[in-house]
Amino acid sequence: MEFIVRYAPRPTTGASIAYAGWLLFQAALYAWLPSPVGYGQRTPAGHLLPYRVNGIHAWVVTHAIAIATVYAGVLDPAVIAKNWEGLLVAANVYGYLLAVGAYLKAHFFPTHEADRKFSGAFFRVSKT
Repeated sequence: MEFIVRYAPRPTTGASIAYAGWLLFQAALYAWLPSPVGYGQRTPAGHLLPYRVNGIHAWVVTHAIAIATVYAGVLDPAVIAKNWEGLLVAANVYGYLLAVGAYLKAHFFPTHEADRKFSGAFFRVSKT
């Protein structure tokens, strides 16, 4: 246990703020970059959910800005390597929060009520 406490990655404020900023930047690109609308597979209730097909555009814009800021001397090209520990923690915390948020949204605020299917297994208590 001492080994884990000593060498486990630790969160940092700077890495957490940078990660949150990057997520907000990616969300803004998703919302504002022009793109066609795509549709996924049908849900169990038969609905087609729309999404914007602009991932490659967001990738190009992100990398163009990163290259330009590195070239201009604004961004250190080793920023990810230097903040790896904090970024790793921030990404994992975000992943868990996203999963919990998606679970809660699906249960309490579904986009389509007919897509909710409950087996009852989550709340079943064994009587043995």
